[in-house]
Amino acid sequence: MLGDACLLRFGDAGEAIEHGLRITGELARRHGFPDVRVGMHTGTAARRGTDWFGSTINMAARIAALAGPGDVLLTSVTREAATACADVVFDDHGMHELRHIARPVRVFRARGATLAQRDGHWVIDPVCHMRLDAEHAFTSVEFEGSKSYFCSATCAGKFAWAPERYLQVPRSR
Repeated sequence: MLGDACLLRFGDAGEAIEHGLRITGELARRHGFPDVRVGMHTGTAARRGTDWFGSTINMAARIAALAGPGDVLLTSVTREAATACADVVFDDHGMHELRHIARPVRVFRARGATLAQRDGHWVIDPVCHMRLDAEHAFTSVEFEGSKSYFCSATCAGKFAWAPERYLQVPRSR
């Protein structure tokens, strides 16, 4: 554990991917639960007490930093090592330059082949950025033609005090 990050170690890449998909899938359905992002890399690591160290751990952390809410991202090394992933589709996520990594790394996004589409009720609290089910949000406010949903009175109050601070202004291209 490091802050809100957690390291899980698996002996099999396919099992790790399936577990990552299970975690993100189950937690994504929970109203008000923080978004989970998963990053994976396969390789050796050194154990000291209850901690793990090495370039494999660093690479996994860099991949996790690329992940968006609910993503399970993995390196091509992990993709190649995952020989028995039932009902998993791997989408090419492109080449990425990563901090303190000499060469660009090919990244894949794993997703369940039969994963149902989200029903569209999910919204983001503009203050704390927590994902919420719109039907169970603490409250909502309409401001300048746009409706915002909040997880708590604290977030709604911060928004009411300075809404312009939390509104997303679209950038022209």
